[in-house]
Amino acid sequence: MAVIDDVLAICVFLLVMSFILPITSGGSVPKYLIILIVIFPVLIGLITGGITAFIMKKIRSEKVCAITVFAGVLVTAAMTALANHYLMPVPVLNFMLSGMVYSATFANILDEKKLEDIMKYCTPSISACFALIVLNLGAPLDYHLILGAGIFTAVYIIARAAGKIGGAALGAQLSHAPATVKKYLGLVILPHSGVSLVMTGIAISALKGDFGQYGNIVRGTIAAAAVINEIIAVFLARKGFKAAGEMGKAIKCK
Repeated sequence: MAVIDDVLAICVFLLVMSFILPITSGGSVPKYLIILIVIFPVLIGLITGGITAFIMKKIRSEKVCAITVFAGVLVTAAMTALANHYLMPVPVLNFMLSGMVYSATFANILDEKKLEDIMKYCTPSISACFALIVLNLGAPLDYHLILGAGIFTAVYIIARAAGKIGGAALGAQLSHAPATVKKYLGLVILPHSGVSLVMTGIAISALKGDFGQYGNIVRGTIAAAAVINEIIAVFLARKGFKAAGEMGKAIKCK
């Protein structure tokens, strides 16, 4: 659910960005980017993910498979960079979307047992890299802007919470999911993630020059919302897990 949530958010964000860029760049960005900004990363991820899965099916060693996964990451990043440089008028392709599609592709092609064995070697490195990404993206945020964000922060937090909780409840209702899913899924997906910081960096890079003041508003709003959400939303997520009867269930299964 978290991955699907992130992928949809990135796709919507990039589509909105494709409308904003022509305005902030003085109309120098062609309109066909609206489609290519999503299609190129998806195609790159599908190609590299499919090839990586095909290679891993031929390999018996779990360690070699893990190395193949990381090699695929580098190839995916290189292809996205080349597409950015040679196929796009401005470098707007999103590396995170390429990576998400890449990993989702080979994860759905490989059988579950082999994937689980491979991820034993990949997970520690992935966790370390994710921590570095969040630190790198969060470090430039000016936390002095938190107090100045004011009403924008309140609107962002309330709208985000309403979308998460309301969307999860509606989805559960339409899919006839259990009552616990309808009541508590929205709460457990409230905490902020590094994806919002990635989007913040992209948005700020597009809001320069005459639009710099709006970049400061975005920077302050997300910084404030991230701090507040990590205090409140994590507590609410824990309450949601507990109310749904999911707390400690994984430990009992072992």
